[in-house]
Amino acid sequence: MTISNLKKYVIAEATKLYKIELLKEEKSSIENQLMEIDKKAMNAAKRDIEYDGHKFEPLGSNKFEKGIDKKELKKAMSPEKNLDEKKDKAVNPWAICHASTGPEKDAKFERCVMDVKKEQGIEESEESK
Repeated sequence: MTISNLKKYVIAEATKLYKIELLKEEKSSIENQLMEIDKKAMNAAKRDIEYDGHKFEPLGSNKFEKGIDKKELKKAMSPEKNLDEKKDKAVNPWAICHASTGPEKDAKFERCVMDVKKEQGIEESEESK
């Protein structure tokens, strides 16, 4: 390896390290901004709850919540988990339409049931299960 090739290699590696450090600083800045957003959201929620006449209790201050692991709670509240649960649950088109159109089994109700079946990809064979 010649000296000029070695210089190019060292400069390339130094450039990579510099970019990595910049990315770390940017990540830290973003994390700090997210913490500030969380604080503002918590304060806004507190104001809304207290405005409605209720007492604001931060998560974990309730005697029932003290035994809850906060990491597990965040995991349980994550949108990904909710999506997985929704996929696992069987959809009942009749219950959905009963709640939205009322107890009468009229044409509107039947259209609703057919639309829900179509949206969920439910076929006749799946209904009988």
